[in-house]
Amino acid sequence: MKRIAVANQKGGVGKTTVALNLAAELDDLGFRVLAIDLDRQCNLTSGLGINVPPERTVYQLLIDGAQPDQVITRLDRGARGFDVIPGSPSLNVAEALLMTETLRETRLAECLEPVAGKYDFILFDCAPSLGVITMNAIVAADWVLVPVETNQWAYDAIRDVHQMVNKLQKINPRVKITDIVPTVYDRRVGHHNAVLEALRELAQTWPGGVAVHEPIAYSARVVEASSKRVPLRDYDRGSAAADAFERLAGRLAQAAREASV
Repeated sequence: MKRIAVANQKGGVGKTTVALNLAAELDDLGFRVLAIDLDRQCNLTSGLGINVPPERTVYQLLIDGAQPDQVITRLDRGARGFDVIPGSPSLNVAEALLMTETLRETRLAECLEPVAGKYDFILFDCAPSLGVITMNAIVAADWVLVPVETNQWAYDAIRDVHQMVNKLQKINPRVKITDIVPTVYDRRVGHHNAVLEALRELAQTWPGGVAVHEPIAYSARVVEASSKRVPLRDYDRGSAAADAFERLAGRLAQAAREASV
């Protein structure tokens, strides 16, 4: 099993889009997948058309002592499907409550122990923040995947993610940044190409073999799929962005297989 935190404290860089579509692509590859919405905006939850009672969300898992099976929702995709723990607008309250706990950074990892052997991949869709809940995701993760919009502000923000992961390795030595995923890319824009090259140069300075995935170009089909509350693969299987997500899932699947040998 591999646990992947999709994290960047910069908003609007495509974290939820990457997490949602990566879950669908890994599901299509035959893996058992759990996606967890850790953002109080609940965009992963709403983006999949999931509507559950307030007592069946990640808040109850983190704060109220609920077992994972009590808050997991199954997303059916025809012959396939994956599991989701929906987000909650009350996650800001959860953040405040966790701040008073002694071992606050390890709560999520402890909560997921009952399903440790049930999934091949667990994906954490993190909030645009490096607060205690995102810290929980990093401590619970094996890998951190950082979506970065190809502009200067988003590029500048990833250094903070790198510093946070380095600090949290004291709690979870196995966690590391494995992938940078450039998003909202337009090859016709010179600045986007300059940022992409800067990302590749930066990744080479980080230890551990950080990969810069092929850019995921801006696509109206991604927006349309979101409005339909389905993964892009279920809306337009032939789109270039869907192909890019498929290749990302394949790379992660191959890396997971190599790590298990």
